[in-house]
Amino acid sequence: MQITTAFLSLVLLATSSISASPANVKYEEGLPITLARRAAFVNDDQEVDLDALSKHHRSLEQKYAKILDTYQKNTGHTHPLQKEKKSNQSQHMKRSSEEGQDGSLPLDNSEHATIWAGNVTFGGQTISVDFDTATVDTVVDHAAYDPSKSKTSKNTHKKFNENYGVGTSTDGIIYTDTAKIGGVKAENVAIGRANNDFFGKGHEPARGLCGLAFNSLQSFPSEYPPLFDALRKQHAVKQGVFQFTLKPKGDSSLQVGGLDKSKAKNGDFEWTKVKSSMGFWLIDATINDKPVTGIVDSSTTLIIGPDHEIEEVLKPIKGLTPKKKDGGTAYLYECDQEVKVTIQLGGVKFDLPKELVNYGKVDGKCMLPIMSETYMPLDSWLLGDTVFQMTTLAFDMDKKRLGVALQA
Repeated sequence: MQITTAFLSLVLLATSSISASPANVKYEEGLPITLARRAAFVNDDQEVDLDALSKHHRSLEQKYAKILDTYQKNTGHTHPLQKEKKSNQSQHMKRSSEEGQDGSLPLDNSEHATIWAGNVTFGGQTISVDFDTATVDTVVDHAAYDPSKSKTSKNTHKKFNENYGVGTSTDGIIYTDTAKIGGVKAENVAIGRANNDFFGKGHEPARGLCGLAFNSLQSFPSEYPPLFDALRKQHAVKQGVFQFTLKPKGDSSLQVGGLDKSKAKNGDFEWTKVKSSMGFWLIDATINDKPVTGIVDSSTTLIIGPDHEIEEVLKPIKGLTPKKKDGGTAYLYECDQEVKVTIQLGGVKFDLPKELVNYGKVDGKCMLPIMSETYMPLDSWLLGDTVFQMTTLAFDMDKKRLGVALQA
């Protein structure tokens, strides 16, 4: 029987619509891990440290450049979001010459940086790590993990080299060990032990980083599973889902293996499909009613957009003054001005409150939490801490979707 192009298109459209529809899934509650957030790049007088913020964004550029290379190595294809590589590399060179049971964790607010940290145990050794939804592997400081003190540690003799959004890079040896997080346990989980203390002073209490993205971004060899993947495959968690609820002035947590719906304002989540084939928690969103594609990234401070889209997004806001810094552009406004920024993730639409619209002060003016970055190696928005502070977000790896709710 001959199948017409029109008929095939209808089938594909129907399939797409079905897969995009929220499934009627019953979620377990899971267990919480307490999280601590390191402070933003703003001092006690609410002045923004643009030099430190620019350094953070340069390190994000390096991180994403390495991730895109890893994706190409793993898949054999250039990442669909990758910008033209040759011009991007020359820009970087120019700039560098110038300068068991489901569980959850509590997270803390630590000093002088921006990612959210909680405790993970490897081989009986408790390590505070930053949780990063845009990377995959777990890497810790040399002094944070001693394999000789663990009866379950195994040296794979495999080397790694990583770049991170915390402003550093490192290399070292991959081990496997028994890992525990929020009351759940998995065996033979990969952990990279750095050759130095790459997190260093200023990142306390965190001593490493734990990635929670999809495996096509995994830098370690595929036979060495990352933490959450091991928990899923060994059925240590009943469901492949985790939930971030980040409150700088309240109790922040990472819920593992289930959802705590009491943290959602209306008691439930609106679900949106994730483009997981690209490795990231990549979703369609709108900012000031402008459609954008964004990576939900817990290691990014602000909302960062491509140069060619930022003007349309900021057009509704009158009287903005651009402030350029090392390839990035911040946008300033008079502090007595009423500024409205509206964001929609899936079916959830919200206006940023005044305390989030104003990230801090620069040159006597207030700064938006939205910046453009010329040298980011990928053509996507980064939806960072500003978005997390308004919402509780459910990351469902099994169903490849993101649940969004305003915080209760």
